[in-house]
Amino acid sequence: MWYASITKYKLKTFVRPVLFGNRENDLSFVTDAISYVMTENQATVCPNVPYRLLEYITTGLRSTVDSEKLLYSRKRVCFPIPKLYMLQTGLESTAEKMPEKVQYDIRLSDSYMTVEEQHKNALTEPDLEAVVHVYDFRMTLKEMLEYIESGMQPERFASYQGDLLDYALTANGITYIQRAAKKEKQNKYDMPDNVTSVADYLELLIKRDIFVDLLTEVVSNNL
Repeated sequence: MWYASITKYKLKTFVRPVLFGNRENDLSFVTDAISYVMTENQATVCPNVPYRLLEYITTGLRSTVDSEKLLYSRKRVCFPIPKLYMLQTGLESTAEKMPEKVQYDIRLSDSYMTVEEQHKNALTEPDLEAVVHVYDFRMTLKEMLEYIESGMQPERFASYQGDLLDYALTANGITYIQRAAKKEKQNKYDMPDNVTSVADYLELLIKRDIFVDLLTEVVSNNL
């Protein structure tokens, strides 16, 4: 969930979750005839996100119209244009697991079953598609440690300044510090020289002009 990594530190979010039955999406709103659904996928990369967001957007679109008119009216019912986005955060142990680009698309059709070549024809072309625009701000352990100690960001992030990147740096850093603090014999997370706790890390982000108002409140509430 957006801000999920820091809600335990009493961070007050600006966005209230939207419920779809027994499920909860991260952010959904309609503006200028466009229906946006945005989700965060933490840590483990999940290839099933297109289907998950397809469920969300279908439920959301139907909620914008009268169901009886939708099913039985002779008049066309018009929907907001759906747009699906995902923010991918998390830490990876090796660079080989990192994506080639920060921004890329994943599709529902990537998960369709394959058919043998001799059976391929017009009838096997999928009639249903969902495209999710991904912003992948995963970082390696080395990249995260360098950012905490020196403020150095991966070069691939250079074109993506703003709240999405700031959130990823916040979430990834909190995860790193929490894991580094664990007393395990084979802990792969080295504690940074300049930070020893999550509170220290949040104060560091404030000094770097990241989410100053929000994080100032978090730190103040936990003193």
